[in-house]
Amino acid sequence: MRFFWKAAAMAAIWILPLAASGEFCLKKTSYKTEGDAVPRYKYETSQAYDAKTRLLEKIYDEISDEGKRRTKSIVKFDERGEREIGSVEYDWDFGAGKWRKAGFSKTERTKDGAFVYIDTRKLNQGQKTVEKRTGATEISQNFTLKNGKWTPTYLIKRLYDENHKTTLVATFEWSAKAKKWTPYEKLIYRYKGDVYASSEGYKWQGKWVPQTKHVAFTAADGARTEINFTWSKDAWQPQERTVQKIEPKFRRFTDLRCHWDATKSEWNGCYKNVREETEQGRPKYSASSFWQGESQRWEIVFENEFSYDARGNLIKNREMSDGERREYVYAYDEAGNNVSSALREPDESGKWRETQKTVNVFESDILARDVIDRGFIGDYVAAGENAIKSSKQYFLDGDEFKLNETLEWFYEKCEPSRE
Repeated sequence: MRFFWKAAAMAAIWILPLAASGEFCLKKTSYKTEGDAVPRYKYETSQAYDAKTRLLEKIYDEISDEGKRRTKSIVKFDERGEREIGSVEYDWDFGAGKWRKAGFSKTERTKDGAFVYIDTRKLNQGQKTVEKRTGATEISQNFTLKNGKWTPTYLIKRLYDENHKTTLVATFEWSAKAKKWTPYEKLIYRYKGDVYASSEGYKWQGKWVPQTKHVAFTAADGARTEINFTWSKDAWQPQERTVQKIEPKFRRFTDLRCHWDATKSEWNGCYKNVREETEQGRPKYSASSFWQGESQRWEIVFENEFSYDARGNLIKNREMSDGERREYVYAYDEAGNNVSSALREPDESGKWRETQKTVNVFESDILARDVIDRGFIGDYVAAGENAIKSSKQYFLDGDEFKLNETLEWFYEKCEPSRE
């Protein structure tokens, strides 16, 4: 049901918490199916932030054909009110009519400089990660909560060079019998200067046994080649090759991916992605195609074309997938708000007709850049200079459009921050 809205969101302006001036706060969002839509579904998400305690309360209510669900999160922020440092999760017990604690998470820093991340669910299930970096070495240890105790599960060790590039990633498993960390696998990275050149993967089987290899290099014409190998018969066997080519004059980017045919000792089964950009760096055209050996030609399986108005707004996105064609058409008001979107498909005669459409309404006195969505509860589906107020989706039923889904957003003045 949400596919069309997802396509319409290509031009969306996402409201980032704390990056906005913060005059308005997103208070609540709601969604519901309409008319004869199946399955029946409805949800509402609300949030409220207390600047003095730096606590954010989020409540989620859901009603569907499968029943009802209600959850709550209390999120704690740091002293500046910018970063989450912990949360407590609750589930609503409809029978008892009260909240029951379901789990919690927190982030803390120890005296020796390590960062500790804890996430538990159902109070007896959880994960803990302890990360610490000393010089060029970073250690990350993971623990699982079992029977009220933190049990080691795996450890990841990373080494860095003088250019801060990763040179080694080694993974260890916890041996309960030996009560120590045992080798599991490792990746070794190599560079030419500070440019990545290759990597090799090994697995511990009493000794380090080669598994995979990746090589990358750039030719004089700028084409970049990457090749994947696997270890077999005491040698590296090629598996896949990708060649990336850039044509600046046409702002065209091509990725050519082929598989190694060991019986013929050649690359075949090739797949190609081509994309072009406008002078402003916006998507203009893209296509995916397979090489057909018998006919010796490229067969396009997916194609996408984009059109823009003088202000740079996306007004049409026409695509072809496996022979089926469709196009998305967008309309804007004078402020640049995406007030409507339509999905058009060809009928039996080949004539384009609307089969789905979305109508968006925006707040006339609230700018999108002035909105804070601290808890990320907004399901933004359309671009706009103004904050979105509602979005209604319609489907063609016979010769009539029927309302199928409705999304709404509610705002309020933000509480002043603590001095």
